[in-house]
Amino acid sequence: MFADLWRPPVQQVSLCSIRTTDSSRRTRLCMMGTRLKVLRVFKDLHKTRRDVFRDDDRALTAARLKINEEFKKNKNETSEENIKEMLKMARAVETILRENVVQGEHVEENKILLRPRKSLLLDNVPYSDTPRNKT
Repeated sequence: MFADLWRPPVQQVSLCSIRTTDSSRRTRLCMMGTRLKVLRVFKDLHKTRRDVFRDDDRALTAARLKINEEFKKNKNETSEENIKEMLKMARAVETILRENVVQGEHVEENKILLRPRKSLLLDNVPYSDTPRNKT
């Protein structure tokens, strides 16, 4: 029964490494691969934005506008190196948002209520002056 469901893993092939006789076709294939990467990062940024700024319409709107503005500003970029650097930067921004941003809400004059996401909560390990020996 399970043998019918099992499929061998699919090997990912870079579209830029495909050999074709037509160089313009190869360039289009490379651009399609890059386009898919850009769209994936764009989508991931928006998912992270929705998760990080949940229930905060003002922050959700500001983040959406900023993400869209940055991608529109660079939509005509054709240099592979520049695109790779921008994708790397977008991934770094997405990681920082996901791992370092915590929502806070003013509840009183000098009090802020923090609402950390479950992914940010860690197990509390008590501090010890003397290190424990690993056994």
